[in-house]
Amino acid sequence: MTPVHHVSEEELVEFAAGASSEPAAVAVACHAALCAACGARLRTLDAIGGASLAAATAEPTAPGALDGLLARLDDDGGPRAAPVDPAALRLLDAHAIPRLVLPYLAPGAAASGWRRLVPGITRIDLRAGPTGAVVRLVNLRPGLEIPLHDHGGVEYTVIFAGALTDDQGRFARGDISIRAVGERHVQHVTAGEPCVALVVNEGPLEPLTWKGKALSILAGR
Repeated sequence: MTPVHHVSEEELVEFAAGASSEPAAVAVACHAALCAACGARLRTLDAIGGASLAAATAEPTAPGALDGLLARLDDDGGPRAAPVDPAALRLLDAHAIPRLVLPYLAPGAAASGWRRLVPGITRIDLRAGPTGAVVRLVNLRPGLEIPLHDHGGVEYTVIFAGALTDDQGRFARGDISIRAVGERHVQHVTAGEPCVALVVNEGPLEPLTWKGKALSILAGR
C-alpha cells in the first residue's frame, strides 16, 4: 500500500537540516521509512546539502550529522544499542513497526506489553524529546471514536496497521497526519482490525466534549 498523506516540503527540509524537534524527527523518520516518495526526497535534500557544503567556504556541518540523518532513516533492523532486547524486536516486528523506534523503547517496556490508557486504547510510552512532549505507540480498538479535540502543540500520527479516518480522509499504513494548534478533529478507527500507530503530541490534547474530558481524566491528565 502506498501512502497518500505525506510530510510537507517544509517539514522535510527541517528534518534534513537537523532542525526538527526530536519527537517530530521520530515521526518524520517513521513515515519516510514507509514512504518511498518522502524517503527519496530526503535523500535528494541530503545530496543537495552535501553538494552545497562542498562548494561553500562557510563553517562545515557538525561531525557525524550525515550519519545521524541516515541512521534515522535506516530500517534494516541493525541494532543501535547492545544488548538488543528480543522482546522489543518481537513487538516491533509483530506490528511491522520500523526498527528505528527501537532506541526509544525503555528497558523492559516491550516485556510489560501494551498498557491501558482509556477504554479502547492501549499504549507503550517512548523516550523521546523534551519534557511536555508525549511520544507513544498506541493500539486502538476497531470502530473506536476519538472525540472532538484540539491540540496544545503539533500532533503527528503515523499509521503502522489498520486505519483512521477524519475530515482529511483515510489514513492507513505509512500515512502521516500532522495537526497544528487550532486544527480540531474527530477520529474514527476503521472497523475490522486494530489501528497501531505512533502518536507524538508536542503539547497536551484539549478535549472539546464531555466524553473527551471524561476520558482525559481517566488517562490521568
